[in-house]
Amino acid sequence: MVQWSDLRALSAGAKATVDKMKLLFYNKNTSKMQELEVPNHKIEEAFMYWNRVLDTTKAGLPDIELGFAPAMKWECNVKYCSYYDVCGGGINGKG
Repeated sequence: MVQWSDLRALSAGAKATVDKMKLLFYNKNTSKMQELEVPNHKIEEAFMYWNRVLDTTKAGLPDIELGFAPAMKWECNVKYCSYYDVCGGGINGKG
């Protein structure tokens, strides 16, 4: 279990090792919970993705690039994305 002191150390720039991760599902109607273990290769993919996000956004908004921003084509539409108009129509517009 992650302790508050661990979170403070991570926010101060300490390195962490993740050897296991689980998704926790909670059914608000029945109050039942279920865990789903995430495969280790997905943990590494997530780490690489979020490091790319950090590096890319240091200079401002990233360029429109299918597979990154947006990650999936269905995400790029006026009903789903709050930034659709801001970026000029996403992958269908000037991007």
